[in-house]
Amino acid sequence: FGRCEEDLSAPYQPLIEGLRPWLASVDSSVLSAFPQTLLADAARFWPELAGRIPSLPLPPPRDADEERYACFEATLELLAIAAKSSPVLFVIDDVQWATSPTVLLLRHLMKADRRLRALFVCTFRDAEVDGMHPFAGALADFRRAGTAEALALTRLYRSDIEAYARALGPSGPADIAARLVDAPAGTPAFVRGLRASPRAPPVAPE
Repeated sequence: FGRCEEDLSAPYQPLIEGLRPWLASVDSSVLSAFPQTLLADAARFWPELAGRIPSLPLPPPRDADEERYACFEATLELLAIAAKSSPVLFVIDDVQWATSPTVLLLRHLMKADRRLRALFVCTFRDAEVDGMHPFAGALADFRRAGTAEALALTRLYRSDIEAYARALGPSGPADIAARLVDAPAGTPAFVRGLRASPRAPPVAPE
């Protein structure tokens, strides 16, 4: 799981975050089986690898494009190994805030020649992903290639809100379903917020 953040334009952030738990838990013998040069390239994204494999060489001098490609290939190799024992579900949240470099890396992984045992689930607010957004072009390419499908999620129905509110526990405003059922923001996050804040003001529909 990785998340794009609105106020943090960090390149590759969700993909680096998403693979970091696996890198922290995988046995060092698995990493040692990788070519040293590949791990050295991966260490550009995950500096902690240098602590796991102290003998890593320094990457050779390259221009910016060559450096980026090498790091992308290293990420692809790591993801392929992570998915070797069991398929990987990789969720990238809030893609409407993704940087162009992040989308480029996602493109590289999605368009790899090899068949990865990985499914990427990218969540985004479609109103914020217009034709100028880097992800819009990527998604169009993925759909043309038959490797992606777009699913539009609507607000929760009243029965869904009531069931979800009950599952969260007894605290919170009793009229939560009535307050959210007609609101455009009738999502699980808003339900959780209102359950946690009994004095939250009513949600006004648009």
